[in-house]
Amino acid sequence: AAEHEHSAPKGRGMPLGEIDGTAARIKKEPLKSPVLAAAHKLLIGGRGRAKDRMRKPHLLKYCGYLPKLDEGMSKAQIEKIEEDLEAKMSEKAYKLTMPLLR
Repeated sequence: AAEHEHSAPKGRGMPLGEIDGTAARIKKEPLKSPVLAAAHKLLIGGRGRAKDRMRKPHLLKYCGYLPKLDEGMSKAQIEKIEEDLEAKMSEKAYKLTMPLLR
């Protein structure tokens, strides 16, 4: 898979790399950590598997799954988009968690 397929989406939150405790924890994890792999798969997604060395930079740039808002959007449009994305993320998290619980 091409590297650009695994780049962090541009959300409206603060990049994880700017949150001291979170950045320290990501940097502390070994490159081949299953925790990094699972976090990358959940937050970044993409086809195939990201190279181990690229997971940390992608996660540190991650700033949320909710997209930046367009000025002309109504409150109803925003709520619909957010609801759909939250459902999608919940489903992804559930699919990742179930094999770990078995």
